[in-house]
Amino acid sequence: MSTHAKEIQTHPWLMLLSGFRLTKKQAETLTSLLQTPPRFIGDDLFSDTKALSSLIKRHIVLTPGIFPTPQQEKILFLQMNYARYLINLIIAPPLKNKRPTRQVLLDLLQLNKKQLAIRGQIATSNIGLVLSMAKKCKYNHVEFSNFISEGSMALLKAVEGFNVSLGWKFSTYACKAIGLSFVRVAKKTYTYRDRFSVQLEPDMVQHDASGQKRAIQLKELAEEAVFLISSPKTNLTPIEKKVLQLRFLSIPNNKQLTLCTVGVKLGLTKERIRQIQKNALAKLHSVLRHESLC
Repeated sequence: MSTHAKEIQTHPWLMLLSGFRLTKKQAETLTSLLQTPPRFIGDDLFSDTKALSSLIKRHIVLTPGIFPTPQQEKILFLQMNYARYLINLIIAPPLKNKRPTRQVLLDLLQLNKKQLAIRGQIATSNIGLVLSMAKKCKYNHVEFSNFISEGSMALLKAVEGFNVSLGWKFSTYACKAIGLSFVRVAKKTYTYRDRFSVQLEPDMVQHDASGQKRAIQLKELAEEAVFLISSPKTNLTPIEKKVLQLRFLSIPNNKQLTLCTVGVKLGLTKERIRQIQKNALAKLHSVLRHESLC
């Protein structure tokens, strides 16, 4: 168990909750917050009290199924992450070593309610992405409801991981996550059909399931590569993205472009392309390693 995890589980405020007039639901929510504070994506604006004050007071109501404007989107993500930032600030050292007041606990509950409400607004206004993409899927033998379920979960995860300060449109980021979730659910379906087709399906369907499985695996690799290269987490430079795209994602006739060919296209030497590729792959490996440990 890591030091951080152990520290969260033994948060001193947990032992004090019973001493306050809290409902069962309030106590459960606070226990969850103290054990696992919500992750937030920081922003330089958080230290600018004057500029932040007017932004936090903005009240935005979105219509379900109608995408927010870029300005609404920016404000909502900043508000959500600022509320999460304040939650972490309140329960982190050195404040956690002081006895909380009832008002502090109520403030935590209010901040949590706010960040969850905003998250729900963003997800609900973008649920059309899931429906639209699910209707366009061409995978056979995969239930439409499975796409909706997996796509909705991917949408929520995208809300959690989106960094609005990088200038991306959320819909672009979310579509990549949703598309990748569709590939995964299709792969699971075809793996199951391939494994149990002897008892359940005729020979024709057995061969079809095997072929579909191979196609899904290839598509999954491509989707994952596109998503990872496009992800802001990798911090790839424009030239690094271009090299990876040309080397691994632009494959005519299933033949990988050589370092020399990419060099000619970009006006760089073969050795320079090799160096750029090496640095870019190291960044991708670092992200994958970090996510596997989380």
